[in-house]
Amino acid sequence: MAKYFVWSEFTRSTRSVELCINNEPFSDVIQDNILELMKVMDVIREAWTYYCKENYYEDPRIFITSGYRSFALNQALNGSPTSAHRIGAACDFEAANGHNEDLFKVANEVLNVHNIPFDQLIDENNYDWIHLGLKNDDDERRKMIMH
Repeated sequence: MAKYFVWSEFTRSTRSVELCINNEPFSDVIQDNILELMKVMDVIREAWTYYCKENYYEDPRIFITSGYRSFALNQALNGSPTSAHRIGAACDFEAANGHNEDLFKVANEVLNVHNIPFDQLIDENNYDWIHLGLKNDDDERRKMIMH
């Protein structure tokens, strides 16, 4: 599947377990979106590993803090009704070493250099975490960078 990430990182949710909500992706389209997201995150992680070595940063791992959210889970979390998380096309992530601002810059560069189509790259809450959405409900890939 992916070099650095596993399926469960993009589908697990402690809140879904707590709330007894099934958070398994139910359609081939959602599963395909998650696989595409995993591949893009692998490319970002590869570049991030190199960047960390260059800058003497420890631990180049990237943690996926939120991935796919079923309709019921998204609703329970008060997520946007148009969230790309609902279709498996978005994830939130952060750097294990805490250098999220640098990780955002690397992700932005990777998306542009590799000409990877995406919808949104967002610095959330002053780099507390990063949101990457590959496409929205209308299959748009608007290349929006927000920070």
